[in-house]
Amino acid sequence: MKVRITGSSINGEKLSWWYSDKIGEEFEVEQCPKFDKYWITKDETKSINGENHKKHIYKSDCVLIDDTSILLRSRSKKRGRSRQGSRS
Repeated sequence: MKVRITGSSINGEKLSWWYSDKIGEEFEVEQCPKFDKYWITKDETKSINGENHKKHIYKSDCVLIDDTSILLRSRSKKRGRSRQGSRS
């Protein structure tokens, strides 16, 4: 999936989102497995204590512009169900 950054809900001098200066940019994302209100990036990472971690994007700070992977997964599941049904 792909999102476009539309704003930054936290944008102060001392505290801001990593994407505060990236308004209008697009990123490949997937659903955050722990928190429903965030996307996590597929390519953007941040090194913390020598380990790379995917970056979070607050869903209210972006718009979904490409959700074809969701559609493909949905179609694949439907095909799997119809094949299972035809076996019996």
